[in-house]
Amino acid sequence: ILLDEKVNEKLVAAPMVYAIETAAYFGLSVSTLYSLAARGRLPEGAVLRLGRQLRFDIAAIEQGAKK
Repeated sequence: ILLDEKVNEKLVAAPMVYAIETAAYFGLSVSTLYSLAARGRLPEGAVLRLGRQLRFDIAAIEQGAKK
């Protein structure tokens, strides 16, 4: 299966981790993390949708939180 070129670049550019890992890192529940993503409250580029699954860029979220 070939991924879209944009998706492929994003996967290579930054490590994208599962929701459970991201939630644990920030001390959030997984449902809260999904809610933030669904409402667009996370920085642009911090969430990657792969079908029905989401991957998160912890560094991008931290950087967005500093602003």
